[in-house]
Amino acid sequence: FTLVNNGKISLLLRSFLFCRFDVCFLLTNHRSCSDLRSNMSDASAPMAIKEVLTVVQRFQELFDQTRYKEAAELAAESPQWILRTPDTIVKFRNVHVQAGQTAPLLQYFATLLTKGKLNANESLELAFLVVNQNKKNLLENWLEEDKLECSDELGDLVKTVDNDLALKIYIKAGTTPDVVKAFAERKEFGKIPIYSRQAPPPQQHQVFVNFRGEQLRNNFVSHLVEALRRNEINVFIDNQELRGEDISILLKRIEDSRIALVVFSTRYTESRWCLREAAKIKDCVEQGTLKVLPIFYKVTTSNVKQLKGEFGDHFRDREWEYRFDKPKVERWKEALAFISGKLGLTFDERSPESDFIELIVKEVLKLLASIDCTN
Repeated sequence: FTLVNNGKISLLLRSFLFCRFDVCFLLTNHRSCSDLRSNMSDASAPMAIKEVLTVVQRFQELFDQTRYKEAAELAAESPQWILRTPDTIVKFRNVHVQAGQTAPLLQYFATLLTKGKLNANESLELAFLVVNQNKKNLLENWLEEDKLECSDELGDLVKTVDNDLALKIYIKAGTTPDVVKAFAERKEFGKIPIYSRQAPPPQQHQVFVNFRGEQLRNNFVSHLVEALRRNEINVFIDNQELRGEDISILLKRIEDSRIALVVFSTRYTESRWCLREAAKIKDCVEQGTLKVLPIFYKVTTSNVKQLKGEFGDHFRDREWEYRFDKPKVERWKEALAFISGKLGLTFDERSPESDFIELIVKEVLKLLASIDCTN
């Protein structure tokens, strides 16, 4: 490999003759990080030089004492991620590993994965390991859980082993030329204009609506979307053209949004698409890039929070359907509990639906105003 000035890794031939990595050791999220100099000069989060030196010195001491697990923890939690750099990756990789020992590099990545999302350099390095181990299923899991930062470099690497997975990465990365090229190579020319039409509107006005389409698309949600657009709010809803094709496009739209409206209804949990979108929304809210407004439409908040009634029955159907993938089901449960625990709006049919929609629009406008003020 070669390290270049901008910190990106150019992939060349690498040798695994001296140490054998057991990728299965890795546990199953994103902090952009730059080099130490740029982090120290970030005026938005000033950091005392003394503190920087203390952290770096402590990291080196742990490394010299071969306390690699503690060094990994320190690097992962370092202030402003000053140690989340390509140099740290190189340092862990260069440690000589004896037979039967876990490579410190894997300890480092395992620690990072439990703390949050990997940055671009870390994602690329980890992907190289799993690709060479023929463990692309791990990549699929991490992508679904939003553990990796997608980039055109990552897509190019994964493309050497899986074109479909590479396309998902290009879509999440928003690299339109790569997406168009991939569709063309697959001779799926009809998807090119669909993808182009679904390009996200300006982020400062975008609202993503998460809802059970079969139940609400042609009534409540259509009226809500019309009201939002009358107030010059750009809205994204899945128009079914991409449904069943690639949820990566929908998840990318969530990332590109400022507000997510999660419309809970009795049949919401029928749809694994709704649940996967909800999990992504939770991730973005926790990362501070998205605001969420739960809307309880003809379903009680308690039924959603406690998975009771028809809402709960449908979820148990999904739970049985995915009984062999308990982490996924648990992720859905956590997302439902997280979102339903936020302050939201409830429609109980005692007032006209039009009044309720007007109330939602007012709340969205307030949220947009607060976001603009914060920025």
